[in-house]
Amino acid sequence: TQEGASFLRGGRDGEKEKKNGKGGTRMRRDAVEILAPAGSWESMAAAFNAGADAVYIGGSRFGARAFADNLDEARMVEAIRYAHLHGRKLYMTVNTLMKEEELSELYAYLKPYYEAGLDAVIVQDMGVFSFVKQYFPGLHIHASTQMTVTGAEGAKILAALGAERVVTARELSLEEIRRIHRETGVEIESFVHGALCYCYSGQCLLSSVIGGRSGNRGRCAQPCRLPYEVKKDGRTLNRRDERYVLSLKDLCTLKLLPDILEAGVYSLKIEGRMKSPRYTAGVVSIYRKYVDKYLESGREGYRVDPADEKQLLELFDRGGFTAGYYREHNGRDMVALKEKPAFREGNAALFDYLDKTYVNAALKEPMTGCVRLAVGCPAVLTLESGGQRVEVTGETVLEALNRPMDEAAVAKQMKKTGNTPFTWERLTVELDGQVFLPVQALNDLRRRGVEALERAIVGERLRLAMGLPCRSAAEHAPLSDNIEAADQPETYYTPPLINVIKFACNGCTEKRLLVTEGCQGCLAHPCEEVCPKDAIKLDRYNGRSHIDQEKCIKCGRCAEVCAYNAIITQQRPCAVACGVDAIHSDANGKA
Repeated sequence: TQEGASFLRGGRDGEKEKKNGKGGTRMRRDAVEILAPAGSWESMAAAFNAGADAVYIGGSRFGARAFADNLDEARMVEAIRYAHLHGRKLYMTVNTLMKEEELSELYAYLKPYYEAGLDAVIVQDMGVFSFVKQYFPGLHIHASTQMTVTGAEGAKILAALGAERVVTARELSLEEIRRIHRETGVEIESFVHGALCYCYSGQCLLSSVIGGRSGNRGRCAQPCRLPYEVKKDGRTLNRRDERYVLSLKDLCTLKLLPDILEAGVYSLKIEGRMKSPRYTAGVVSIYRKYVDKYLESGREGYRVDPADEKQLLELFDRGGFTAGYYREHNGRDMVALKEKPAFREGNAALFDYLDKTYVNAALKEPMTGCVRLAVGCPAVLTLESGGQRVEVTGETVLEALNRPMDEAAVAKQMKKTGNTPFTWERLTVELDGQVFLPVQALNDLRRRGVEALERAIVGERLRLAMGLPCRSAAEHAPLSDNIEAADQPETYYTPPLINVIKFACNGCTEKRLLVTEGCQGCLAHPCEEVCPKDAIKLDRYNGRSHIDQEKCIKCGRCAEVCAYNAIITQQRPCAVACGVDAIHSDANGKA
């Protein structure tokens, strides 16, 4: 048997090991996460195309990369939706130290992302940690590397407080990480590639002291990348061509991946939110290649191709790579010392390949489906993808007068998925009779089916924020007129459902007939007389008629004969359930 990945035995949640057919052990792919940086929408998309399992990205506020191309609210909600549609995760950085007056703004800032299904927040400030834990239940909290967790004791405290994951300090050795995993069992995320800080992340005040830009507020000016003279007793110790004494080389751990994974690291974090989408795609694709190689073959088949290391240097080179602190405490060979070349001829062929394959490519999810056309019946389309299954119906299928449709003609029209996020893996066409359906009707069936499938996949992650405690009735008066005892600490203001509805609504048309309070219980009961299914009866207790929804066939005859217009047709069960008549249809037929 192989030694490989003993900590993964059973995976994260008890998944079983599988044999690779060669006597060795193969681990499940979901037992390891490749976490990529996303300083922009384009970087996020490129990372997912290249094989990232998750990305970390900043919003418009409270992130440690204030100068990245961070997303605004609408774009961030769309990014969360995009990640989930493709079976990936999105973690948002809320990892600056926060001023007291800013904490009151945090709820409104996080609420739309929470309701859209945000997977986790990366946090440094303990006030933010406590706030998220209290007001956003179920939202995972990742303790940022800026918390400087350097041992099992700190990890235990954070896990006890509710942290789902700890991002270790970059300065830890493999043995120190192994001890954290062994003694706490907390999920561990560690950096495997990218820039290294000279100081402990989260503890450095150099940028703040020199230029008034605090790294703990997301505004680090990177003074460690500047040239310095090292003086002692008035004498300069460093050479003129070795003045970058605080600038560390970039981290690269391709050769150490088996050791890192076996030490207990679950999430392999790549640094670089200020880098280009091309850089992100190139680095992620190479780490994806070697993680998969290790998971498939273990240590026996794990070898790093020098060409891949060279490619990483061509993407970004600060004077070579270092393996960081995983195997050595510190040392001169970790420091760049020399100035980075001002100009270097780029590898045009590599860059073109990355742009074409990852940066400019559209990510598609495989789907299977079946379209059924039977003369005299509504067209039916069933689609499956991402563990979800939907079914939509279309226009009634006609009998062909001249040339009936065949399977090839129907399939050709249904396979035009265009700019949708899906691609066909398998499509079955079932025809009954000499069928005919206008092309426009087929297109509409396909479009509505794909939209329903997308809503089903994304809607699975939606949730509703619980609301903040109401300190006074006036504080939320415009939005909470119906709240009683608003000054009670246990009373919560629950925000409107609009964010949930606009993503989850599938425009259903489930029709039902309802008897309103306008019913006078008239003696003649003409509604009962005209009902073909005996579905409407007089309720002896309230004196009004009542409709048995199981018997009712929605013919509407009862509504036509009611002299008081007390029987209405209601299209939406959600509107029926709403006690304040707040749900109506928009121009697109959605609630």
